Amino acid sequence: LPADSEDEESAEAVEIQVEDGRPPTAGLQVCADSPRGQKTPRAGLDGRPMTRATERQPRGKVCSSLTFTVHSTWGDQFYVGLTALEVLDSSLSPIPRDEVKLDAVPRDLNDLEGVDEDTRILENIFDGVCCTTEDSHMWLAPFIKAPAGNSSCDSAEEIQRNTIHIGFAKPCEVAGFNIWNYNKNEEDTSRGIREFSVHCDDRYISTFLCRKAPGHTHFDFKQLVLLDQPPSESVRRSARAVARLPSRSASKTAGAQKPPLGRPPSGSDRRANADNLIHSPSPNGHELRQQYETPLHPCGFVFKFMFLSTWSDVHYIGLDGIEIYDTSGRGLRPKRAYSNYGSVRDLPGMEADVRSEDSLLKGTPQNARMWLAPYYRQPANFVELVFDQPTQISVIKFWNYSRTPARGVRDVEIYVDDLIIYQGILRQASGQDGGEAVLFTDQPSILERERSLVYQPSPEDLIAFFDESGQWDQRTGNHIPDSSQPERPMTALTVSTR
Repeated sequence: LPADSEDEESAEAVEIQVEDGRPPTAGLQVCADSPRGQKTPRAGLDGRPMTRATERQPRGKVCSSLTFTVHSTWGDQFYVGLTALEVLDSSLSPIPRDEVKLDAVPRDLNDLEGVDEDTRILENIFDGVCCTTEDSHMWLAPFIKAPAGNSSCDSAEEIQRNTIHIGFAKPCEVAGFNIWNYNKNEEDTSRGIREFSVHCDDRYISTFLCRKAPGHTHFDFKQLVLLDQPPSESVRRSARAVARLPSRSASKTAGAQKPPLGRPPSGSDRRANADNLIHSPSPNGHELRQQYETPLHPCGFVFKFMFLSTWSDVHYIGLDGIEIYDTSGRGLRPKRAYSNYGSVRDLPGMEADVRSEDSLLKGTPQNARMWLAPYYRQPANFVELVFDQPTQISVIKFWNYSRTPARGVRDVEIYVDDLIIYQGILRQASGQDGGEAVLFTDQPSILERERSLVYQPSPEDLIAFFDESGQWDQRTGNHIPDSSQPERPMTALTVSTR
């Protein structure tokens, strides 16, 4: 409803009723005792103030052409690529392919000497095949790396870089893009675009961050980028700082390949870059120590949790919950969760079980909300929590599996966009607790709030004994047989229909 006009001001709310008797959900009045010009919500029939919400429409840019300038990849120094791209109009509908003209510098791999008929050509990004791992539907080109000392994305100096040029048949309003980054496999996702800037005609709009592709197609990895919602400079700085941390893929190949000149070794050195580590003194002067020296406010799109072992169970692994907090200490809600082994819901005959990975999207555990999956040593279980926008964090809180504590996670590693930010041991669940906190902040208020939830394992927790037939649990003296021997027992947790 429109606001009341000034000549209808009154000290009392005017009751308005629509035909079906339901009061309207919006209205304003100016009270006589309110400050001049201050409008207050009109009250409904039950005295409750009325409200109204409208969906915000993105503001587009009218232009005849777009230019993408690529500043960095997700780690590859030689190639850059994309799987698919859609240009969106003011209603967020894709602009038809026949209305655009594509060009790029370099255009694709066929620009290289000695390369002919490589199928990863520029036109593939508009072929309509988006969520795929088939590189015949992708674009790949030589990557032009910025010279040393000229890595600033917003530099006004003319530096040769990879560009993608999109021309339109006639001027149109562009609100943003749907982007599917390079997704051939998990290793080659490092060739995807990481940071890029956009020009409408010759006018600079902003610099954006592109999410790394997952290397699989278990979910649609499309990313929506809106021109009027660029990431802040602080978010981009945090993302660049995290990019200097060791990566999981680098650790796998550290012994097999010599790292490129100028890049510090990573893999055996599992600690974060010393320039960005947290040394967290509390207000009372006592330093707050954790199991791992964590980076300050890491930023990224995909938070991966590698679960390397349980507390003794050889069949299942689980958690009651995970919650990620922003730099102000408020809980965040990821857009989707992915588990490489799914959950017990995916096992035959257990389709009604409620302990799925989607439970980890909801933060603090409640009632029967938890996640349980078949446990595998190699490749290890992992869960990815995915955000649509680059996200800075201050705390990650875990609630270990409490229904059968032996099935809880013991050894965990945390990665943000495939870069390690933490490794340690999670406390075994024991009754009701407030969870276990891993800190990535130096803010005193958050440190004091969470300090009692930081876990330091005892010396006994750091040692595991094995013989030829399996592991021995030090706490109970019980033998944990090799997981390759017995069959997995049945388990079930379903919602009652009563």
